[in-house]
Amino acid sequence: IMFRFFIIIVFLFSAQVSIAQYKPFIIKGIVDQFPDKTIVKLRDVENNKWIDSTFINNRQFTLKAIQPKYNHASQYFLFVGDRDAVIPILIENNEVLKLEFNDADFQNYSILAAKNQHEYEELDSVFYEPYTTIIKNISLINTFKKQGSKKNIKQFKTIINAERNKVNNEILHHKGSFVAMHYIANYINVLQPKKDILIEFLNSFDINSRNSKYAKAIQYYINPQKALLDDEMFDPNNSKINLGETFTRKYILLDIASYYCNYSQMARKNLEKIVQKYSTQLDVVSIHVDNDLEGLRNYSTNHYPNWKFYYHPEGRFSNFYIKYQIIGTPTYYLFDQNKKLITSFQNNAELEKQLSMFIK
Repeated sequence: IMFRFFIIIVFLFSAQVSIAQYKPFIIKGIVDQFPDKTIVKLRDVENNKWIDSTFINNRQFTLKAIQPKYNHASQYFLFVGDRDAVIPILIENNEVLKLEFNDADFQNYSILAAKNQHEYEELDSVFYEPYTTIIKNISLINTFKKQGSKKNIKQFKTIINAERNKVNNEILHHKGSFVAMHYIANYINVLQPKKDILIEFLNSFDINSRNSKYAKAIQYYINPQKALLDDEMFDPNNSKINLGETFTRKYILLDIASYYCNYSQMARKNLEKIVQKYSTQLDVVSIHVDNDLEGLRNYSTNHYPNWKFYYHPEGRFSNFYIKYQIIGTPTYYLFDQNKKLITSFQNNAELEKQLSMFIK
């Protein structure tokens, strides 16, 4: 009898713990860009299963789900149509951060949708090719300067100016294109478009699009609120620091990362090699976009104690995220000792190649 009583107690306790770990939530959407009867589905990507599905009706949809209390980041994704939009459902501090979505939200995450793919490929030549040409010629100028030679530097500068003028002309041809907005925001520090042209470009969008993170990144470029590398952040002891006062070397590499991003995790081994290779020339700082102080402490102390780790309590919703035009993780920013941005990029596989172009 005692044994049976013990089993019952254990069962009840386990059931209570299991129930306590889960919290129900409801996702709602009001959209114009997708027609009625478009399917909307919620997927648990970690456990590889669909949670709920419905159809858009009278511009609206509602989905129900149960979220594990101790889960974080974007385990759940919202799928609209045939992958026309895929939106991560962000969860921090055991709370779903956003439950209601509108057209602007879907535009932010639909840039790679099939309906935009043709335009995306077309704009590769309009914005990405000038970006790579400019980067290449900046690298050549730096190489010749370090060698003490002025040979061809004027020619390289002429090429850079020609590419930037080409971009200025193309921007106005793509007014109202959200895909173009994404490209410009991503490469704006290298492309350096004229500000009056950017203002005209932004004015061609509706108010929802002008509130997107890409538009805000362009607006910051037009009217900078604060110098780069002059941000208040928090270290693993939750002490406030000024980011710009933590550097001592010739170059600075900001690694914008997430605990819950597989690509950020994969980048760690490359960063270890970078820290060792450029130990006398480069300060490496990882800025984690997750609002998770305990996770930051554990990660920085137990895994990678060889460089600095900081975070901001507002996470992905901080001004820092917009100011640095962060589109995803990992994103890298290379600065010189005068806090001038040299380049930014996202491809972890090109990390060492990009640095070697500028650090000799």
